[in-house]
Amino acid sequence: MIYIIASHSNRLEYVCRQIFNRWLNVEFEICQQNDFKADANDAVINYSNSITDNALNIAPCGLLHQQGITDVSPEWKEEHLFPTECELGFDIFSAVFYLISRYEEYGEKATDKHGRYKQENSTLFKQGLLQTPVVDKWIEEFRLLINDKFRIGIPKQTPTNLTTVDVDNVYAFRNKGIVRHAISSVKDLIKGNRQDVLKRWKSLLHVENDPFFNIEEVSQRLADENPDNVIFFHCGCYGKFDKKTILPSFRYWKAKQKIDKQIVVGLHISYRAATNDTALKLEKWILEKCLGRAVSKCRFHYLKFALPYGYERLEEFGFTDDYSMAYSDMAGYRAGTSKPFTFYNIEKEKETKLTVHPLIVMDKTLRSNMKLSVDAAYEYIDNLKKESNATGGDFTTLFHNENVADLNGWGEWGERFFKR
Repeated sequence: MIYIIASHSNRLEYVCRQIFNRWLNVEFEICQQNDFKADANDAVINYSNSITDNALNIAPCGLLHQQGITDVSPEWKEEHLFPTECELGFDIFSAVFYLISRYEEYGEKATDKHGRYKQENSTLFKQGLLQTPVVDKWIEEFRLLINDKFRIGIPKQTPTNLTTVDVDNVYAFRNKGIVRHAISSVKDLIKGNRQDVLKRWKSLLHVENDPFFNIEEVSQRLADENPDNVIFFHCGCYGKFDKKTILPSFRYWKAKQKIDKQIVVGLHISYRAATNDTALKLEKWILEKCLGRAVSKCRFHYLKFALPYGYERLEEFGFTDDYSMAYSDMAGYRAGTSKPFTFYNIEKEKETKLTVHPLIVMDKTLRSNMKLSVDAAYEYIDNLKKESNATGGDFTTLFHNENVADLNGWGEWGERFFKR
């Protein structure tokens, strides 16, 4: 048991639950100074501006006893946020809260063309720490200090490494309408891409398998690696940013039912449904009808969500776990951590039941946005994973089924990334 001497607040209660209960697997109790009498062997953290003998003293910066969003200017000292004069050297509770609550994203109007928060606006990007799991490093530093000061043995958390898959395009060619194929074939012939035309029509005539319909093979490999790996199915309508098939596919329907018995299945919320309640309700219903069960896990297509609106809607529609916490244009730690945490709604000053699973790296980010070669990407992923696991942090990756196929220039990319 860890006793924390502090004035109570919802924010402090929330961040302590993440740090102690979820990440360090230890119980805690927040006590008022006047009501607490410590025994000699108690592990006591004094979170106040006064000094308590035989306790770990942490001076608060004030963020956890405020209400709503105020004009906070994040101050850094080396890799520590909100430095204060205390034994630890910074206000770890406020620092963790600021990053995992995504405090800085509330009310942000300088978004990209998809309405997403830009990574260059974040304090971690500005400090050059976006590729560093700073929260995980702080927690490990905190754990070691508590163990040393109070002679207790809180163990380091065992990391979990997850591979997740987004199925945006289940077919490269089939079930997309004859008009689209005719137009695409003419374009390919004009560009001199005769091989692509042959692949298209061989697939349509069932001479060859459609190169993107590899989801059964992909899911089997994921199941062999870890049955907790997750695959997200797009169930929305066709649109500019939603490349799902126009025509329904019975084979795809049956494949989803089979895959649901092998690994975890969630909904890949379409671009349109990210801001359209009717579309979201329909997509969730379609997948649940197919699987014959409630669907509680999801990821936004294009990682298109804004806080707190995006996560409020997920709770409203019955989702319990989201895997969208990442930037599309750059790999790294959007919330400063690789560990799951529950979402705190600052507008309502309330912890929610939605668990956020940070995503660290995505295949398209490495190739299309960061312009890395296959070898450089392989090394980049390996280094991120080692650093994350060293602190007991998790490591979650994302690839797309279409990029396993040797099409559109992915080739070796898909295979090497998939094997991560």
